[in-house]
Order: sequence, then C-alpha cells, then structure tokens
Amino acid sequence: MKSILVIEGDAMVRRFLRSALEAAHYSVVEAATDAEGLGLAAKQNIGAIVLDCMGTQAGGLRTLKKLRSDPQTRSLPVITMSGLGQYGYDLPLWANACLVKPFRPSQLIRKIESLPAPSLQALLPKQEPAPPLTAVAL
Repeated sequence: MKSILVIEGDAMVRRFLRSALEAAHYSVVEAATDAEGLGLAAKQNIGAIVLDCMGTQAGGLRTLKKLRSDPQTRSLPVITMSGLGQYGYDLPLWANACLVKPFRPSQLIRKIESLPAPSLQALLPKQEPAPPLTAVAL
C-alpha cells in the first residue's frame, strides 16, 4: 500500500488531515515544509500528495511545478488546498484536484476517491481474501 503525503506547514492541520485520512484507512506521511515534501515524494512509497498551496511556509505553485518536472514524481496525483480565492488561475492546470479551505474531511476523501483507478488502487489497503466456506453437518 502506498501512502498519501501531506505537505502542510501547520502541525494542527497536518494532525487533522492525518486523523481524517487514517480513519478512512489510508496510510499517511507528513512533511512540514515544501522542501521536506519534495524529498519525501521522491524517496518514499507515495501514491498521492495533498499539498498546501497558500500556507505560511508553502511555495504552492512552485512546489507543484517541481513535482511535475521531476521524472520520479511527475505522475503522482496532487490534490491542492488553498484559501478562498488564493490560488492563481493556472493552479488547477497543474493539480489533479483543488480544495478550498476550510473543507470537511469527507470532501478530501471524495477527491481522493475520484482519482484515476490505478492511483486509487495503489492507496487502498490490500484486502485479505475471505476464508473458504465449509459446510457443517448439524
């Protein structure tokens, strides 16, 4: 199972996102800065990225462009978060999906669930096959 990388400068928001994603059975890796996130995206087993584009330490579009220009990370799905009206017109062109803060956890989960099937399958936990049914005589 691949992890969702959350790149967010605010520790409280990272905890909130981790809690919501883990409750939906996703594995989560956190990065407090864009630089840390770029490093983790290239080194960890990442299946998707949730990126803060307008936080205090966020480089936003610059980070997204770096992710898209790196052969190791260019195909990773990216869901961006920003405040109302804070992102530029070209941000949605680079991201797979955008969320406007504040948002409900269910909105983030829906965005993840709307990712293309191969990306979504890589994020879901492996299902153990059910044991075979056996007949029991009474």
